[in-house]
Amino acid sequence: EALDMCKSTDDMSEVPEGFRALYVEDDMFLQLTMPLTTFDIVSVPYDKAGDGQEALDMCKSTDDMSEVPEGFRALYVEDDMFLQLTMPLTTFDIVSVPYDKAGDGQEALDMCK
Repeated sequence: EALDMCKSTDDMSEVPEGFRALYVEDDMFLQLTMPLTTFDIVSVPYDKAGDGQEALDMCKSTDDMSEVPEGFRALYVEDDMFLQLTMPLTTFDIVSVPYDKAGDGQEALDMCK
């Protein structure tokens, strides 16, 4: 649904109300630079996590992680093919979070056009 929300408007400066991204990256340099070429360009509010566990901790609004908020969908952006295949098995699949994958930031932005 998050992608559908992005696709619903040609004006990417219009972020749907309540939309917020969670950027998970363990590389400190990418944590600082990637948002400059993605989230900041399209004015998407975001939070950063240094690893998957920190991201899961940030997302825990209740003790029951089986309840994913209605309409929530993750966008997993990873250029490493091995991690693209294995990481969702240890994160999104465990907590039953629907997700889409992109190989890089540009592909992720293109998915929202």
